[in-house]
Amino acid sequence: MLGEFLRIARIANDKKIIDVAEETGISKSYLTEIEKGIKKPSDDILQKICTNYNIESHLLLTFAKYSEDANLNYRQILLLILEYYEYEKINNYDSSIKK
Repeated sequence: MLGEFLRIARIANDKKIIDVAEETGISKSYLTEIEKGIKKPSDDILQKICTNYNIESHLLLTFAKYSEDANLNYRQILLLILEYYEYEKINNYDSSIKK
């Protein structure tokens, strides 16, 4: 489920896997294996990917675990991620107004 979440987060960030590979220094083939669930990323690799997607790794792991426990489909997972990004945009916008 983590790999699926990473793929959806990448797509939500409008990135191609080759872009992420170049930006993080992680090989395209390894990123593909992670997204397909063939490989499990180390904490360091996961952190690099999450930083690139502007999402906190512990939050991504929580989403992945929750969606697995709740047996969510891709559409529901995508909605969770998009809601998170929208929430972040609103909070960042509100913070900039208060300054």
